[in-house]
Amino acid sequence: MKDVLVAAITFLEKSWDTIRQHWWAISLSLFVLFSLPFVLPHEIFLVLHVEALWAIYSPILGFLAYATAVVTVCGFVCSVIICLRDRHKRAKLMQKLTSAEKEHLAHYLREQSQTWTFDLYDGVVAGLVKKGILYKPDTKANKAGEQDYNMEPWAYEFLKKHRDLIEPEARECCLCREQHDG
Repeated sequence: MKDVLVAAITFLEKSWDTIRQHWWAISLSLFVLFSLPFVLPHEIFLVLHVEALWAIYSPILGFLAYATAVVTVCGFVCSVIICLRDRHKRAKLMQKLTSAEKEHLAHYLREQSQTWTFDLYDGVVAGLVKKGILYKPDTKANKAGEQDYNMEPWAYEFLKKHRDLIEPEARECCLCREQHDG
């Protein structure tokens, strides 16, 4: 009995994840399903001999069609609001980067790559990972104690569009190294 209960709970959790990921398609499909009888010609119900059922259940189907339409529209509006809010948060995050963080991110833009190798124990990189700007595609480090870090696609696109946030630090970084080496 316990195994059946655990299996049922696991199935429901997986189903809920699927529903959450595809709510838009499910809601729209239900709207179409519940609205379809109102769009079809009335003769179809006569031919199928279900006009009595239609008379009984049409108010319920109408309510369900209306409810799914409201859920679909509200869900779409919420998605747009969340997307705009996240975009605003990310822009503020990118504008508040320190000069050391900008210097590290300049490598990605100069090389036009979303992957760059840094020291495994680099604190600036750890901060960028914590902020959600960089991530480790792999957990393995090379023999020199370095690891590849990828830039999140949204961050890379943002920096490509707003090079002015990074470019001054990138130029200063190169000048300092040239002066230091020379």
